[in-house]
Amino acid sequence: MKYDKSQIGWFITALFILVIISVSVSYVNGYGDKPLSQTAYLSLLILFIFLILLFYKLRIKVDEQGISVIYGIGIIKFRIQPEKISYVKKTKSPFFYGFGIRMIPGGMLYNIQGTQSVEVSYFKTKNKLVRIGSADWDNLIAAIKERYQVN
Repeated sequence: MKYDKSQIGWFITALFILVIISVSVSYVNGYGDKPLSQTAYLSLLILFIFLILLFYKLRIKVDEQGISVIYGIGIIKFRIQPEKISYVKKTKSPFFYGFGIRMIPGGMLYNIQGTQSVEVSYFKTKNKLVRIGSADWDNLIAAIKERYQVN
């Protein structure tokens, strides 16, 4: 079973767009005691557009090469080799773990929306733990178990 699904990070995308609009309105109207210079405005604009491109979606792929977690346009990615996976299970992450790439007790969290996640334990030089946020956790777990014959 091949698995390839994407989730859009509507919250973070909307937040960054609101920041871009706020900065643009401030720049155009010259708000504040020290209005933004053109250089500062363009720098902020480029920064937030780049952040949107980095984090607007989360793509999860399960194929012969392993489990791939790819953010946005693909600059940020992570892969777990299939032969190193020891177990997989569904979990719920507490809301305060948040979105994005986070260190959590025992490992890492890759999430873009919601609290549902798939926990994958794998061995590199020692046992590591990764939680991958997914609204489609049942199909993701089924694909991992079928593809790699793990528990």
